[in-house]
Amino acid sequence: SGCERNIDGVYIGEFVNGMSMAMVSSCGIMDSFEGDWKLGTKNGHGVWKSPKGDSYEGGWLLNRQHGKGIHKHKNSVYEGEFKGSLKHGKGR
Repeated sequence: SGCERNIDGVYIGEFVNGMSMAMVSSCGIMDSFEGDWKLGTKNGHGVWKSPKGDSYEGGWLLNRQHGKGIHKHKNSVYEGEFKGSLKHGKGR
């Protein structure tokens, strides 16, 4: 395990052959993410938050919102399916 700093922020978690594997947290100046991490990308379940109060909790695939999730904005909430970080399929 270890800590790696880059332009996106700080990675704290497990490394295998120099690659981040199991995400614990990543906090940058702009956003934060806590959840699953695989081969250097957000993959699995995670929570993203922006300093403006926006958030997303749900599935991730290759750093994109994917599968079931809840995206909250200041004045709206969307709960449903996502593909490539876009609303996809059924949702409310």
